Amino acid sequence: MHVLMGHLSSEGCLLLGQVFFYKRAQILVGDLWGAFQGSGVGQFSDIEVLTTFADYRVPVVLRTEGALVYR
Repeated sequence: MHVLMGHLSSEGCLLLGQVFFYKRAQILVGDLWGAFQGSGVGQFSDIEVLTTFADYRVPVVLRTEGALVYR
């Protein structure tokens, strides 16, 4: 994941200084891990350090379970 973070980051500036956001890298790593069930290209030794990205995953789960319908 650390290799990808340099290529798939966004950044912003707050009062305390520059802040980096790695949402796209985390989504890519999470999708690879899920698709390959933690094996091969989906194997990451630091998968437990990913943060939750609820704005992406929650709608996917709700749609899969039939609780959310797009029209």
